[in-house]
Amino acid sequence: MTTAKDLAVYSQRTFTFDSRSNILSLADNLSSSESGGLSNASYDTLNRMTSYTLADSTATNGHTYADNGNILTNSKNFGAATYQYTSSRPHAVTQIGDQHFTYDDNGNMLTDAYRQMIYNAQNQLIQVTMTNGVIINYDYDYTGNRVSKQVIATDPYGADRGYTTYYLGDAIEIDAGRLVLQLYANNKKIVTKAIGAITDLFGTGAALKDHGIDMPIGFATTAPFIMFASALFLMMSMRPVRRRYRHGLIDRVMRHWGDYVSTFRETIHAFPQNYAVKLVSLVLIFALGFSFPKPVMAGLLLPESDAVYFYYHHGDHLGSSHVVTEGKIDGGRHAGIVYPRGSLIQRIEYYPFGEQKFVLNPNLDLKPAYTGQQFDADSGLYYYKSRYYNPQIGRFIQPDTVIPDAGNLQGYNRYAYVNNNPLKYRGPDGAFFGDVVD
Repeated sequence: MTTAKDLAVYSQRTFTFDSRSNILSLADNLSSSESGGLSNASYDTLNRMTSYTLADSTATNGHTYADNGNILTNSKNFGAATYQYTSSRPHAVTQIGDQHFTYDDNGNMLTDAYRQMIYNAQNQLIQVTMTNGVIINYDYDYTGNRVSKQVIATDPYGADRGYTTYYLGDAIEIDAGRLVLQLYANNKKIVTKAIGAITDLFGTGAALKDHGIDMPIGFATTAPFIMFASALFLMMSMRPVRRRYRHGLIDRVMRHWGDYVSTFRETIHAFPQNYAVKLVSLVLIFALGFSFPKPVMAGLLLPESDAVYFYYHHGDHLGSSHVVTEGKIDGGRHAGIVYPRGSLIQRIEYYPFGEQKFVLNPNLDLKPAYTGQQFDADSGLYYYKSRYYNPQIGRFIQPDTVIPDAGNLQGYNRYAYVNNNPLKYRGPDGAFFGDVVD
């Protein structure tokens, strides 16, 4: 797997496998201190990863397991300390070294060394209070999808650094007051584009009751939201069509739609067979062209950073955001540095169970995501749609509501992550998992 622009190679990876398609080694072209590579990976007879050696170390990191899929030791994070369990809840870890874990009657984790957690009647995590005083509140819609995240926090000087993010499916976010669009292909995020501040796009006015977003009332301002909803419907319902539509009426119309079109067309043409992506992009472009004023610089993501941004995600074999490159035609400014189009903005390397090993430009909050999931940096947890995952312990903090594979006894462990083989499998929804290595 290679990610490159002209002569600049941002990531180049090669793999070796055993006869059961388990990854034995992952080598890349980076210096060892920045590398996500590993070697000497080994597995037991149940295909659970038992050991590996990182590219920047000669030490072997090991995991041991009980027959029922419980992790017993994790030498990288906890040394010789063992995971402890009880007979009343045999799959829920209660202690690792000097760290203790408690649960409610439904098996949801309530406390660990860093967090206190509260759940609603549907067993959805609604609040996390960190030991550093940060509070994170979550809200969900009637289908169980997360629709908002509120962070309540202050910096060491007492200044408010809290923010709220709203989610409309996976395609649209209102992040810290900015409208952000996401494009996906084959269930993997490929593009993030911030259009601008909500107050610049819509002004202020009556609050939307569902989400508390200020905007004026009237067709001119409600039409974009209708178009966004239509775009989501199209994304979910349309089927791909043949390539003969690649240069049809849609593309001819889109060529004449200015700056917004030029930024979307490259993404669209990268996936010409996906008619749904074309239609979604077209609807969004028309919404922006007819209903929005041109975005302006209002507010800063970071000091001297563009409020309107556009970048590409280049995933690894698990679908994790691995390499992020600049997408704006005239370049983008991040933390005072201007990045030409196509240049490397950020690269993220991960340990096997999802912790971040190395982040290029860690001061940029470009939302790196292990296996394509949302990472909540304030809580240290990954949101896997149906439940949350703690990469430090390599376990979910809530029990699975389904048995993903009734024919595999390892699947009856309701807290285990992808049968303890994180290099081969990924779990797109926190319940079922799939083989990404054939």
